[in-house]
Amino acid sequence: MGRSRGLLSAVASLGSAHAFIEEILSQAFGGGGGFHEFHHMGGGGQRIHIGGHPGMGGRRQRPQETKFPPGIEEKIAKEFNWMKGTEWYWNREGNVKFNKDGSFEAPTPSCQVMPGQCRWAAYEHQGAQKIFILWGSDGLHTMRVHGEFPTTQDPDALMAIELVGHRALDNREPSSRREKASAVFDKVFDHSAYKDSQDLYELLGLHEKHERGEEITPAEIKKAYRKLSLAYHPDKNSDPNIIAMYQEMTAAYEVLSDPAKRARYDCCGMEGVKEQMASGKDHGMEASVTLEELYTGAKRVDKHRRRIICRVCRNDPNHPKCRSCGKCPNEIKTVHQQIGPGMVIQQQQEVPSKDKCSQDTANLHTEIERGMRDGDKISFPHMAEQTPGQLPGDVIMVLKQRPHPKFERKGNNLHINAKISLKESLLGWARKITHLDGHTVKVATNEVTAPFQVFKVKNEGMPHRDDPTQFGHLFVKVEVEMPRRLTSAQKELVEKLFQNERALREEL
Repeated sequence: MGRSRGLLSAVASLGSAHAFIEEILSQAFGGGGGFHEFHHMGGGGQRIHIGGHPGMGGRRQRPQETKFPPGIEEKIAKEFNWMKGTEWYWNREGNVKFNKDGSFEAPTPSCQVMPGQCRWAAYEHQGAQKIFILWGSDGLHTMRVHGEFPTTQDPDALMAIELVGHRALDNREPSSRREKASAVFDKVFDHSAYKDSQDLYELLGLHEKHERGEEITPAEIKKAYRKLSLAYHPDKNSDPNIIAMYQEMTAAYEVLSDPAKRARYDCCGMEGVKEQMASGKDHGMEASVTLEELYTGAKRVDKHRRRIICRVCRNDPNHPKCRSCGKCPNEIKTVHQQIGPGMVIQQQQEVPSKDKCSQDTANLHTEIERGMRDGDKISFPHMAEQTPGQLPGDVIMVLKQRPHPKFERKGNNLHINAKISLKESLLGWARKITHLDGHTVKVATNEVTAPFQVFKVKNEGMPHRDDPTQFGHLFVKVEVEMPRRLTSAQKELVEKLFQNERALREEL
C-alpha cells in the first residue's frame, strides 16, 4: 500500500508529468513502456492517460478480478436479450444499467472505483429463469422476473414487471444470509443492444436449419425473405408492431444477402458488421480448374476446412450440437486493475475465451469468370479461421489450370496440333476441331502445306476477361506424316512428278 499511496500522490500533484509517473510504474510493476490508463474517480471522475501503446514492453499484471461464485456461469441466454441496454430503478435508491457486453453499472463505490468488476448473467438455473448480478465487492445478487416474462424489449411490457430477489451477504448461492432487493424498469438507454442481439436467421425463419449446422444458400435466404415480406409488407398492414417486424426482417436480409456482411455476422454478430475490428490472417488455397471452365466460365462449390466459433453454444451451451465443440484460442481483452484508492489502470491481457469452437467444412461458392487464367485469385471475404475478438481473414483461392489433352493456352490465344498425310499436304486438306464449349471450327486449305506450317483462325481463342465479347486467336500447327517406306512403283512415280525439283537440286 505504501507504493500505491505514493503513486496516487504523484499523480495528484504532477498531473501531466508522464515521464515521472512512467518511472514509478516501472518500479512498481517491473518494467515501463507498457500501456496504462489511470482512472482517478475523485474530483469529478478525472481520467489521466499515461504511456505508449499496448504490448510495447513491461510485464502484464494479472488483475485481481472478482468472480462469480462456483456454480454460476457468466453467460446471458437469448431469452434475456430484452434486458440488454436497459436501465432500472434499484431498491428505490438509484438507477442501474445492464450493458449488452455483460457489464453492470451502479452508482456505488464497488462498481465506480473498479470499472469492469460489476457484471451480470442471466439464464435458466435449477429450473428457473434467473438473473445474477456480481456487484463487485458488494456481493452476489440473484433476481427473477415477477410478472409475465418478456419476449421482446417492449417498454410497456417491461413496465408491467418487477425484478425481485436478494443479495447474498456471504457471496454464495444458495445463500443462508440474504438481503431483499427489487428493481423496476425505467428506460432503454441503448436501443441497438437488443436489436444487435437478435438472431437474423430466426427473423427470417431459418434458425432451426442454421442451428443444425446445415448450409443455408443465398437462394434460400432470398426465398424466405420474399415469403415473409409478402405477408408483412406495410402496404397490407397498418399495425405498428407488424411494420416493426417487417423493418427487422428487411434489416436481417440486407446483412445475410451480402456475402461479406454475412461472414462478419456469422463470426462476430452485429458487432462485427457495424464496428471496425482487427482481422486475422488470410488463408491461401489452390483450386484445380479445367481449360473448359476458364473458357466458358463456371459456378461451382469448393470445400474449405476451418475453425469456427459456435454461435449455438453462446446461447445454449447444453445444446446437443455443442458436444463436439472445444475451446477457442485465447483472446486479447482490456482488463482493469486497482493500484490504489480510487485509481485503476487498463491493460491489455491475453485471457481464455468463453466461446467454444469447432471444425467446420465451409462451402465456397466459386464463380470462375470467362477468360480467367492460371494463377488468378478469387477472394472469399472473412472465410478464414475464426478467432474470438477479431474478424476472420479472407480465403484467397489461386486457380491452377490442369493440362489439356488438345489445347495449349498462351495468353488469350489457343494452340493446337493437327496431323495430315503427305497426300493432303500436297493436294489440300480439311479438319473439324471441337472447341472447348463444344462448337465446331473448320480449318481447310487447297494449297500445299509445308511441315509445321501454322494456320491462324481469328477470334477462336480465349475470351478476354475484361471484355468477354473479344477473343484471342486459334493457331493450328500442322505436322505432315511421311510414309515410312515407298514401293518401287511409287518411287518411280515420284521421280516423274518431281523431275524439275531434282534438276534444281543438282544445279546447287
